[in-house]
Amino acid sequence: VVGKLATEAYGTPEAPYLAEFSAVASSGQASRLEVYFPPLHRHFSIGIAPLGPGFFATIFLDVSEQRRHEEALRSSEERFRKVFNFAPDPLTISSPDGLLVSCNEAFCKVAGYTEAELVGHNPTDIGLWIDPDQRNAMYAETARKGEINGLEAKLRRKDGRVGIMRISARR
Repeated sequence: VVGKLATEAYGTPEAPYLAEFSAVASSGQASRLEVYFPPLHRHFSIGIAPLGPGFFATIFLDVSEQRRHEEALRSSEERFRKVFNFAPDPLTISSPDGLLVSCNEAFCKVAGYTEAELVGHNPTDIGLWIDPDQRNAMYAETARKGEINGLEAKLRRKDGRVGIMRISARR
């Protein structure tokens, strides 16, 4: 929108972001803004480039759709987190190499550990699996078949008690 005042271009009584634009024109240092512009109900990424003393150019990128997707993802992650954390069954998420990435409260109660004591550790290294070969076989079968269902395994709680747990896993 070359040659128009910002108030004309934006349809607002005052020029938005003029302080930021002026700072670039004065300093000669390029800048970027991420803003929500209420009159248009849009999110913009604005690149501001100096064009010499007292002058600047702006490039606006409408990122509204990206922001909507990010919000939808955050909302979905929050719903998953609630379902995962409050599920009555013990649940874990592990990395392909076996490190615990996440576990719910029910798993912590069954294992006798806090989440902080479990996450980032290999269950065999902290002594959960009584038979590490059984754990390795479970991982191998899951890799081969894509899932296992109802594997009975002896696991050791933090207090040393042993219990049998039915394990299902999916890649």
